[in-house]
Amino acid sequence: MAVAVCSIPLALAATPSVRAGVPADASILNQIGAMQLAAMHPNLNGAGVVVAQVEAGGNNFEADPNAIGQATTGFFTYIDSNGAAGTTYSSADGSGHASTVGNFFYGGGGYGVAAGVSHVYNYSSSYFLGSVVGGASGNTPVMPTTAIADPVANPTEALANGDAPPIPAKVVNQSFVITPSAANPDVPVPESYYNIQYDNYTDLYGTIFVSGVGDGTYTQTFPNSEINPPATAYNSIAVGAYGGRTGVGPTADGRSKPDLVAPGGATSFSTPLVSGAAALLVQAGNRGTGYSAGDGLRASTYATTATDERTIKALLLNGAVKPAGWSQTYTNAFGQIQTGALDPRYGAGVLNVYNSYEQLAAGREAPTSTGAGGAVEKSAVGWDFNTLSTATQANSYEFNLASVPSGSSYTLTATLVWNVGLTPYNGMQSLDNLQLQLYGPNGQLISAGASLVDNVQELYLQNLSAGQYNLVVTGLPEGVFGGPTPYALAFNFQDPSGSSVPEPSVLALLAAGLTLPLLKRLRRKTRMT
Repeated sequence: MAVAVCSIPLALAATPSVRAGVPADASILNQIGAMQLAAMHPNLNGAGVVVAQVEAGGNNFEADPNAIGQATTGFFTYIDSNGAAGTTYSSADGSGHASTVGNFFYGGGGYGVAAGVSHVYNYSSSYFLGSVVGGASGNTPVMPTTAIADPVANPTEALANGDAPPIPAKVVNQSFVITPSAANPDVPVPESYYNIQYDNYTDLYGTIFVSGVGDGTYTQTFPNSEINPPATAYNSIAVGAYGGRTGVGPTADGRSKPDLVAPGGATSFSTPLVSGAAALLVQAGNRGTGYSAGDGLRASTYATTATDERTIKALLLNGAVKPAGWSQTYTNAFGQIQTGALDPRYGAGVLNVYNSYEQLAAGREAPTSTGAGGAVEKSAVGWDFNTLSTATQANSYEFNLASVPSGSSYTLTATLVWNVGLTPYNGMQSLDNLQLQLYGPNGQLISAGASLVDNVQELYLQNLSAGQYNLVVTGLPEGVFGGPTPYALAFNFQDPSGSSVPEPSVLALLAAGLTLPLLKRLRRKTRMT
């Protein structure tokens, strides 16, 4: 049984270019830490990073370089619904929505988060869904392969093995959602089908998909969920709007989405802020930010792990700021109290790329020995990319927190991310269950993640006293583990002075006068064969 694309009718209302009216202005860039980061590192602008922007609307999908403040030649490649590529903008194919998204993502002149990206591939969603992430799945229901050393450099080999075709972009922005078609409103969206497509693609090629969760309109699932594909994919980054109209989790199968939120009025425009932040971190990782030869890694290996999709996701989530009311406990659709990996409305919190960068720059910290008298990490802030080989293996990271003034304490934020592995296109996804634990000065277990459905775990703990702590990555005892499983871990023990990674003291909501068009929903027909 396969799901095939029938048609994707145009679903976006045209909006005029808004460069002069609604940029990603100073207040928004300040809220997400981008201005602070730019002040300290003015050359950190996404340089050298290739990105993509997928837009709904049939062949009305093109972002206008003049409206975005970017070069009219050499900066864009436009790929229409038939797969035809061109490098010249056509007003007949233009989209105000695409231009606004582009402004937030990579707009020049201080408008966007990552204005220095090297190239943008601007896709029509019709082609992207049917022929890129879904390129092989319509007629090749087989397990994808990981045997290709460099699938981007060998696309013919990739296709011969039944895989979707690779694209050059590392970060892909998706400010659209997929819903049942107007003609078949009662037919559920096969979320698992899209999840498999996107998750396989990420696991094969390391692509970072950043997707808006939607405006809160219910999908045709039971129980109803406000999280729409493609934001439902395990390995992608799902984005909600902070201070705007947005979908609230969990997903229909109970997972924690969104992964984080950002300002922007609607998820269409909060999403490219996160995409831009991801591009900045990829640039920083590529240039070896935080690298130390004394860590025993080659510079190239460090860059590969620093820019891995799991590392970027862990850093973005761990750098997010917790807004008032943030909680991992919520009441589900049946009135039951549940504890998720993240907050169902805010995910890990509000994007702060400055915090994420500082954690990347602190460097990679390998696991230490366990037990009293064991080695301790060099820094109380940092990250690691490692592998859990068996469910009983315990990778431990030990920290010795110095004494603090009376009445003061530490706050820990730690985020663990791993991928759902490759899945046959006609199969069921299987999740290895990893767990993040924190043990205290006396060896007592303080807290542990317990989700059996998420591929992210986060610990957020306040009022920690001085002493030795042990952060442990291991298998969830009651879970499933097929391993070996690569993972990324980001951590920050915030001391009372805020000296490890400073966070903004106030998170302001979007100005009431900021009006943006809401995220439009891509309507897609499906049929079973």
